[in-house]
Amino acid sequence: MKSILMFLCLMMAQCGSQSHSELKTTIAARHLIKSPRDFYSLDLESISSDALTMNHKFQRDISWVLWEDLLSKIKIGESGSIYLFQSWYATDDIKRIFRHLYSKIPSSERSSHQTFTEDEIFRAEQWHNQAIWEQAHWTEARFKQWLEEFQTPDQFISLPGIERVLFNSHYLQHILKNYRLIIDCPQGAAEPCLPPFPQGTAIIKTAWQRQGPGFPLMHYVVDQNSLPDILMPNKSWQGHPSTFAPEGLIKMTNLSHSTFYLTGIHLSAKTHEHWLWSSLWWDPLQSPLGQDRPASLSSYHYQMCSVASYNQQDLRHNFSDASLLGFYNAFSTLDHTQTWCSNPYIEHGKNNQKTNCLGCHQYAGEISRSQDITEILNNDPTQLISQYRTSFQSDYTWSLFFGANNIQRQMQQVVSYFQTYPTY
Repeated sequence: MKSILMFLCLMMAQCGSQSHSELKTTIAARHLIKSPRDFYSLDLESISSDALTMNHKFQRDISWVLWEDLLSKIKIGESGSIYLFQSWYATDDIKRIFRHLYSKIPSSERSSHQTFTEDEIFRAEQWHNQAIWEQAHWTEARFKQWLEEFQTPDQFISLPGIERVLFNSHYLQHILKNYRLIIDCPQGAAEPCLPPFPQGTAIIKTAWQRQGPGFPLMHYVVDQNSLPDILMPNKSWQGHPSTFAPEGLIKMTNLSHSTFYLTGIHLSAKTHEHWLWSSLWWDPLQSPLGQDRPASLSSYHYQMCSVASYNQQDLRHNFSDASLLGFYNAFSTLDHTQTWCSNPYIEHGKNNQKTNCLGCHQYAGEISRSQDITEILNNDPTQLISQYRTSFQSDYTWSLFFGANNIQRQMQQVVSYFQTYPTY
């Protein structure tokens, strides 16, 4: 019975649902989107790591450039458009591509096969863009009918689904080249099981919030006046139902006519050993952390924090905007020597408002239970702010071995399927 259930689940994952999905990036959506679009304004490999870690203004300027790219619109199909970050791969995309690649290995060679070449991965991505036509229930007429359901721009934004975590092509290529090391990695390994991700790798985490009767948008105040309370121990983010119109943030309306707003979005970009972390959240009050955003993003009411190291000594360096300078003056006055970046729509729980992204992610690959993170937050949150590790088991990425997007588990399911049904 267990093997039959595994077979049915994996075949459903390969074929996709015959109805539209409002949560997942379906095989139909991927056919329309094609391969992910990457940053186009600058090359992550060209960014100076010294400048990122020593000059906070430079760090914020670079972050805004990346957000300009990610929040730009790209055309898909004949008349629709989505945001660039929505074109990135979801976990279901990765699983479909890996399954296709693994199925091409002769059954006699699967146990010894170690890696895929760049050319094989590229051809698998191209296959994935057209894989819809291998499914008998998808015809051109049905695809056209499905596409016509998305009648408004806001509905078209919902076409890729409400994916919480998204990955660029560099991430996909690295894990496929090292898939055997990922699959065979024991839980809690003392040393990293695979090489670090290459520069250029990037991951997005999103927070879409439903809005309507019974679903008010929450609002969080982050400014120099609220900062002392934000950094107090044993507190958490305290939001209030917003009395402001939902303006200045990305909106989608799905085919069930439910409306969602992108209240928070977080970027992890591999620019150097400790990555660049940058986070946006909605604030209709136009608080200080959005005052330096570029003109191209002026219509958005998003605030931004960023970090690229555990310690930052020059937070007041070269800020010309008075309100932004005031925020960092207040920050420095509190003798908070560690860096800070916490998104109120993403970082939940006690003491998580004090954290700085990389302090938590340094344990990725070592900690396998969310309860363990919660326990550290409750008892000693400095362990999630300061650097305690010199070796990073999964290079700051939780998605390899942890959570709903557990890449190892997804790959192991595919391998187990072909062990059970070797002739497929």
